Amino acid sequence: MAPLTTPRRVLVLTASLTAAVTLLAGGTASAATSEYYKTFTSGANYLTKSDTNGTLNAQVTWPTTNKPLAWSFDISRALERTATGNMRCTARVPSFPNYNDDHPSIPVDYKWHSTVPGQHRLNTSYWYVLNAQCKFPSTVNGTRGTTTVTLKFNYKMSTASASTQGNGPAYRSHVSFTPS
Repeated sequence: MAPLTTPRRVLVLTASLTAAVTLLAGGTASAATSEYYKTFTSGANYLTKSDTNGTLNAQVTWPTTNKPLAWSFDISRALERTATGNMRCTARVPSFPNYNDDHPSIPVDYKWHSTVPGQHRLNTSYWYVLNAQCKFPSTVNGTRGTTTVTLKFNYKMSTASASTQGNGPAYRSHVSFTPS
């Protein structure tokens, strides 16, 4: 058998991390991905979604003019158990170039939270995208490295009375592991 190359090693360890985290969480070894769109309205202004990587909460302050979006993300307990140090978390929303949430060193069990300010449009065809990422040192199956948790959350706001869902991914989290 040929020696294990670095790209294959990363793939194997990523698969091992997913399996380890999923098994620690009491599930089966499969990729953790949740997909849906969220339309916030005055009657549906809150969201909570969880997967094996963590829990996302989001809430729009209604009926304020600017409709700020407050959100938080909790890393799953299974991922917390692999951590060997603090995490660095960053978040951006491309539609709001001045919005930049950056925490250079926070505990992995910290409830990361922020508010996207600004003038959100009330338009059923305009989607906003929250891109967030946390990185922390970890040990998986005895191998030291860095775990990266990314999340993407697509949302819109509408004056419609009912919450609607679109076609395609709206919230998605992903975890990867890179050995040192």
